Amino acid sequence: PCQGLGEHAHFRSFGMAFLTLFRIATGDNWNGIMKDTLREECDGSEECLQNCCVNPYVAPLFFVCFVLVAQFVLVNVVVAVLMKHLEESHKQVKFEDLFLVQCFKLCFIETKERLMKLVGKDINRKQKREKADLTHKIETYFD
Repeated sequence: PCQGLGEHAHFRSFGMAFLTLFRIATGDNWNGIMKDTLREECDGSEECLQNCCVNPYVAPLFFVCFVLVAQFVLVNVVVAVLMKHLEESHKQVKFEDLFLVQCFKLCFIETKERLMKLVGKDINRKQKREKADLTHKIETYFD
């Protein structure tokens, strides 16, 4: 009895062979499929269509190399996706930190302006321009 090859995993057509290789790449019973290719009761003729024999040295070598390379590629894809999301989250944090700094500066300038009015003085033009710029940046942040 077959341990891996069957109706849903075989190499009789290109499409099913591709799906079988994908199944092997994900690690789903790849050793059972490899064992099925190494059965002793097989048809060794040239016109074989079912239950065909394969080289007992090449099949294990192919399966092990294919699984190692496929797992290496899949792990690299997962790591690449995680790194991309980590990088995007750092950009978001930096942007939020910048927003908080701008809010703090605006609060400081407004507090200074109120204190100066209590004393009877006014803030200088540079601080007024900075206040207007910060107000505009903060307002556009939510747009």
